Amino acid sequence: MTEQSEFSKLYEGILEAMRAKIEELATGEDKIIEKVIEGEEEMGESSSVCLLVGGPDDIVVSGARNLEHRVTVWASYMSKDLNEKGALKRLRNIAGLGYDKVMEDVTLGGEVLICFPRRVEPGFIVYGEQVYVGVLQTWEVRKRAPLTVPYNQG
Repeated sequence: MTEQSEFSKLYEGILEAMRAKIEELATGEDKIIEKVIEGEEEMGESSSVCLLVGGPDDIVVSGARNLEHRVTVWASYMSKDLNEKGALKRLRNIAGLGYDKVMEDVTLGGEVLICFPRRVEPGFIVYGEQVYVGVLQTWEVRKRAPLTVPYNQG
């Protein structure tokens, strides 16, 4: 395996911190979702999951020697229960619990500067060739990193 780049460490660290927070819903006796998956993983036989996908990273200069990464993260709470009465209402509640879980610690355990919601979209989600009932949440996650590229001081 090749060495992991600094950018990859930063980006993957953000996704892992978000995933760890949401996975709290998939553990214990009060298990609310079956698992958290990423874009390349299959939903399998699970009836309800959270599909976590990292999006664009808008990078801005922050101070004299820092970059601020503003990463979009999509969390799609999905269920195969299209025909079940109240399925969308149930998924809105599950997504709301995921929202609450992330908002408990907007630094994601100190991994990021701040994480905040940008949009919530209940409805139908197409994943592969399957249609699911679901709720898509869009989050913005910000993290600072040192500007390590040499620059001309003259």
